[in-house]
Amino acid sequence: MFLYDQFFGALRMSGGYYQFQAPQLRVIPLRDAPPDVKRSIGKLIDRVKVEDVDEQMTSEILAKVDAQFYQLYGLSSEERSRVDTTVT
Repeated sequence: MFLYDQFFGALRMSGGYYQFQAPQLRVIPLRDAPPDVKRSIGKLIDRVKVEDVDEQMTSEILAKVDAQFYQLYGLSSEERSRVDTTVT
């Protein structure tokens, strides 16, 4: 969402909803994660979707997912806090 907001924040519809369409999605720079990272993130997401987890556990799992993305993109601590501030 951070990247989408940076690129296309001006395209927000009324109510603050984002407009997701193919032309916008094609230009977002995404890295292809190594297979082990994809598996790790997938397992974490599956835990949120499948297991009966409470809100605190969900937050902890999603924080682990965020950390893996930060590492994948090589973000500094300053960049991480900027992303966290923008997303929340």
